[in-house]
Amino acid sequence: STTMEALATDELASFDLDFMGLEISAVTVDGIAAAFSRDRQELTITPSAPIAADANFTVSVAYSGTPEPNQDQALFLAGTSNGWLAWGEKIVGAANQPDGAMNWIPSNNHPSDKATFTFRITVDDPNVAVASGILQEVIAVDNDTNTYIWAMDAPMATQIATVMVGEFERVESVAPNGVPIRNYFLPGTDQADIDAFDPTGEMMVYLEELLGPYPYEAYGVMVIPDYIADSALETQSLSTFDDFGAEAIPEVTVMHELFHQWYGNTLTVADWGDLWLHEGFARYSEVLWYEHTGRLDDANALLTAAYEGQLHTALAPEEYAGIPPLEGGKVRPVVDPGVRLTFLVAYDDGVLAVHNLRMEVGDAVFFDILRTFYTENQNLPVTTEDFIATAARVTGRDLSDWADLWVYGDEIPADFPLLSE
Repeated sequence: STTMEALATDELASFDLDFMGLEISAVTVDGIAAAFSRDRQELTITPSAPIAADANFTVSVAYSGTPEPNQDQALFLAGTSNGWLAWGEKIVGAANQPDGAMNWIPSNNHPSDKATFTFRITVDDPNVAVASGILQEVIAVDNDTNTYIWAMDAPMATQIATVMVGEFERVESVAPNGVPIRNYFLPGTDQADIDAFDPTGEMMVYLEELLGPYPYEAYGVMVIPDYIADSALETQSLSTFDDFGAEAIPEVTVMHELFHQWYGNTLTVADWGDLWLHEGFARYSEVLWYEHTGRLDDANALLTAAYEGQLHTALAPEEYAGIPPLEGGKVRPVVDPGVRLTFLVAYDDGVLAVHNLRMEVGDAVFFDILRTFYTENQNLPVTTEDFIATAARVTGRDLSDWADLWVYGDEIPADFPLLSE
């Protein structure tokens, strides 16, 4: 079941939540039975009496069943399933991005509407339940069953909330800034995958220098074999990683997901069409980490690969079934590229937009923009227009030429400046 505390911004004769698939047995509003109906994922709830504007209320939904994976075309290159899933026979849990949460929790399933969460997960030994936030308590139900209670007290969007259940082992440490780090691995995880997260504390200190204090009580990771192939997700305060098969987990992917705790989780887009504000900046954190650790050639190689990737996306190869190619020299703007291109465009086009802003305004001003935009917009929904306005205010300049070319433009320059010593 799910219980949600909410505030009515207007008088509500009825209201909608996003919830699909599972069988609903009862709905109450403030403890009184409420009528409900469902059309696909839209759950409409009609309380026994209208809820007054500015009133707090509580809605509870009781349900049961086995979640069916949600299908989202934005994920078509990685497989379209998201939500509550199974990985092999020993792990179940949530990979929500972008909209999969609605297959296991009723919610307003939108990145701009955050909430605090408490998870109560009952599992049989030897399984352990791991979730976003801080473990509050483990309650023994009987000799071989326990209820794990986790709480995320900072606002969190549904797309980066997570629960995972498996035979996890916990590895604890403390970052140099005092933040607890707790990582979760399955027995038999390669030592190289465990060691891949050793730089986390150093990375966190570097990001605090750039952006300000780490925004949560603790951090950590989970490694899930065959998760999202060769990828990871910035689940809040507890990032989730694939094991990357025979390859080592890349150091810059560790940085990327950690950076998202600031840009993506605390600062969050108002709409998916502005996703480059998450992914373009997180990809640029990889560039910054290479640069910070003296690997300028690797930083420039990443930028060059992004430029080539943008051209590749424009050509729409066979695996982009149903997406027409563009004319020569044309590319897809980073803002509002369409559902199937949302994740494709946000990374490569986004990192180029960020890098070329830095080249335009210089390092000191660029890093001022980066920190100012984050500081002023924590837990507020942001748009591309908000970012451009902040950048213009910090620089005292009209940045229309940069925005028209690298954010809204559909033509790519023949080249762009790389980093130099």
